Amino acid sequence: TDPAGLSVNTPLVLTISPAPVTNPALFTITSANTLSCVTVSTTERQLVFLPLYAASNGSTITFSVVNELAPTTNPGPYTLRLYTDNPTINLRAQQNGQTASFAYNWL
Repeated sequence: TDPAGLSVNTPLVLTISPAPVTNPALFTITSANTLSCVTVSTTERQLVFLPLYAASNGSTITFSVVNELAPTTNPGPYTLRLYTDNPTINLRAQQNGQTASFAYNWL
């Protein structure tokens, strides 16, 4: 009823739906911590690093560096000898069927 005394009666149907199902967080490599980078020669360095992950669930992670380090379940840190003309390496990790990649500019 409004201030003038007029009213209206309308049926209303209200439907309540369940909340949408959200996808679980995806396993990713978020970055890499450079632990050391030592000069071997003017064009080569020895790099020690540790990848950092998001949405890891505690199960085994298989890690590799494309064209540099074969897949391993060793949790790291990892040591590589790299040439300075290759400043970005591609990190890959797998956990429970999810694959994560990260371009790591180590230099």
